[in-house]
Amino acid sequence: MRLYIKDEYKKFVNLLDFSRGKYSTGQVFEDFLYMSAIALKNSCDFDKNEEDWYFSIIKKYEKNELEVFPKLLAELVLIIVKNDKFTDVLGEIYQAINLNSKGSGQFFTPNHLAEAMAKMIIDKPSNTDGVITVNDPACGSGVLLLNAANSFKDENIDYSKKLLVYGQDIDIRCFCMTYIQLSLAGIPGIVVLGNSLLNEKRKIYYTPQYVKNCLEKNNKKNKAS
Repeated sequence: MRLYIKDEYKKFVNLLDFSRGKYSTGQVFEDFLYMSAIALKNSCDFDKNEEDWYFSIIKKYEKNELEVFPKLLAELVLIIVKNDKFTDVLGEIYQAINLNSKGSGQFFTPNHLAEAMAKMIIDKPSNTDGVITVNDPACGSGVLLLNAANSFKDENIDYSKKLLVYGQDIDIRCFCMTYIQLSLAGIPGIVVLGNSLLNEKRKIYYTPQYVKNCLEKNNKKNKAS
């Protein structure tokens, strides 16, 4: 059963139904998350094991069926760039197609609450000369971290240089949603798959902007020496 789907998300959700029942909407959405996260991660920080995982996923689809996945990613990017502020697009779609597991205590923070929380946590980004770090140990789809970047945007501060976010979640779908959205937003961040309470780290992905910042920092050090 689907919940209400925003008009701006309908094309994306319709693409998920490309197989007309051969694959479930949930299965296609999850595979999209895994494949997109791996592609973004390996574009800046290659890992052979992640590439092997990618190819194990695509085996289930016919060649012509695989064409839907870049279309989904393109549609996601289009939704993001059309908005003035970063919103939890994937988290909202995830809930709209009824994939969240309330039985296991999986609840998502509404965007307006995450926005208020980010403002309370960060206060005034302009009050500091250094880099502000925001840590969410149960990040879900990354809504709090996205709103942290919005707080910087509101003050015309370059979040790509002045913000560092750290997100962790035990659910691999949430891990991927957070990583994809932070990466597409150009937010420097580290995303971890695992139980924060147990200090478990099954996967660690660095966003492209984080990798870029580290390379630039190293280059400056090398030039200085």
